[in-house]
Amino acid sequence: MRKSVWIFLLAVLVPSAVLGWLALRSAEEQQIILERRTVELYQRETENLAAAARAIIDEQRRAFAESVRTLLAEAKPEIVAQDFAARLPGAWPRKAVGFSLAARGHILSPATARVRSASGWIIPESSGKNRLRSGRAVSSVTRPPPVACSSPPTLSGRR
Repeated sequence: MRKSVWIFLLAVLVPSAVLGWLALRSAEEQQIILERRTVELYQRETENLAAAARAIIDEQRRAFAESVRTLLAEAKPEIVAQDFAARLPGAWPRKAVGFSLAARGHILSPATARVRSASGWIIPESSGKNRLRSGRAVSSVTRPPPVACSSPPTLSGRR
């Protein structure tokens, strides 16, 4: 009887235990592979979405630059700068308040009265947002690169 118990243990239970341990180990490896593939899929989707957003923004920048060039072709830059907020809605279809800055950083256009009377852009004085539009707030201005230099930015990260 003892001998048959040992044979049973060696023939059935030990291989079953080894196979169970191998199955658990394989399941852990499969979980790691699945997580890695999921991360790669999400990364690829995120990169595609970012590229699409970048393309839309670039197209809007080009269209805006073309609208500004059209305005500058119609009148001298000094005249356009003084009345940029009033001229922009005719050339640019988006609802926006354009502004122009002098060389010293003062806001030339729009004037405070014009901003307040612009339809659809009524903001309470208490919000503090009229400070920028009235020339009472400090702001930094960045210039886009010239059209000839516009190349898509490089992506950094793991691949």
